Amino acid sequence: MLDVKIKDELLEHLRNHMMYPATKAQILAQCDNMGMHTPEAKKQVEMLPEKTFRDADEVINALML
Repeated sequence: MLDVKIKDELLEHLRNHMMYPATKAQILAQCDNMGMHTPEAKKQVEMLPEKTFRDADEVINALML
């Protein structure tokens, strides 16, 4: 389970700093480019299924956040 602060950071990042549609690989690359600071948040994103996501809500639902 993610710490509340890490979860909030991840949600902020997914909603406001990503370009969609995006594949899992593109989301991970955007996380790297934006300097996602917490390894826990990046580890959570790495658990995404291999697919193209239409928007942040689809990613958030896939991550069960």
